[in-house]
Amino acid sequence: MTKKDLTAGFFGDSIFYGYQTDYESRCFRVFEKESGIRPVFVGRENPLGFPGAGIYDLIKLSDSLFNVYYPDILFLCIGANHFDGEGILRYPYSISESEFFEQYFILFEKLKKKGLNVLWCGFPPFEQGGINQERALYLSEKISEIAKNFDYKSSFFIESLIKQSDFDAQGGVYYNNLAIDIHPNNLGQEFIGDYYADYIGKSDW
Repeated sequence: MTKKDLTAGFFGDSIFYGYQTDYESRCFRVFEKESGIRPVFVGRENPLGFPGAGIYDLIKLSDSLFNVYYPDILFLCIGANHFDGEGILRYPYSISESEFFEQYFILFEKLKKKGLNVLWCGFPPFEQGGINQERALYLSEKISEIAKNFDYKSSFFIESLIKQSDFDAQGGVYYNNLAIDIHPNNLGQEFIGDYYADYIGKSDW
């Protein structure tokens, strides 16, 4: 089997859904064009992307979804909807960080039982995370340690994004204004799709 015989799923919230962006710019579509690997989609929509979703939603949805879809590679980006713009855990009310991280163990365990190969993609930038996005990277790394228990790999697009000369505290050209709208624009979505196409092209998947 060659890489172009593989299929990919983009599982997560509005980031992987491609919220408010043109179809041809959405990360899963750009990934397909750049890698030649077909993503899971229905019509022009990603059935594995859920705007507004959190970790609890994906846990509940995983059984029904992955009885229908069987991607060879499952990219996972979820969690930002639980936090405010500073990266402080807010939702659901009174949840602790340890309880939050436990949910990733539950999700990874469910996905492993389904026989899925997961790549943890980390958190997107927080509105008030600044140019270095330390909080988003910290959370991404903590969850990466959980993923290792299941032999899952991690690769954070945000690490590359914040190194771009045209990224700034407001998101640069990749966001219309990160402080106002947390969703990447067309260029931001294209960046994510390109990043993972490049990652897969250089990896041993």
